[in-house]
Amino acid sequence: MKPITQKITDLITVLILVGGCIALCGYSYKQYQLHKTAAFHQRSIDTVEAVSSGMKEYKVRHGEFPACSDFPAMVSPQSPLVKEGLVPPNLSLRDYWGNPYSGHSNQSSFALNYSGSPTDPYNFPPITLHSQ
Repeated sequence: MKPITQKITDLITVLILVGGCIALCGYSYKQYQLHKTAAFHQRSIDTVEAVSSGMKEYKVRHGEFPACSDFPAMVSPQSPLVKEGLVPPNLSLRDYWGNPYSGHSNQSSFALNYSGSPTDPYNFPPITLHSQ
């Protein structure tokens, strides 16, 4: 049998180790959330930039931008950008957080918007791309 002081020391050691594990798990989870948000933010930027580069390539080929009333019209299967292979088919109309991408274009210009992360707008801000 161990003396009572040894049992108390063992218990304190176990409690310290458990507390350390809890603190480490809490820190790791926060880092995981930050990494996940950064990945979804970058994915949304890539989507908007893909449409932007498709619009610019369309202007190079045709001398003007296609007239699209909104973002869904730019990425729909009937869109000239998709038909010519300038924009990948089946692009998402919404970001990870469920916010829709927005945009419009006419023959002389275009604008595309992504609203950024609603949970951390300081580190993952909104993005707007223009034709200029």
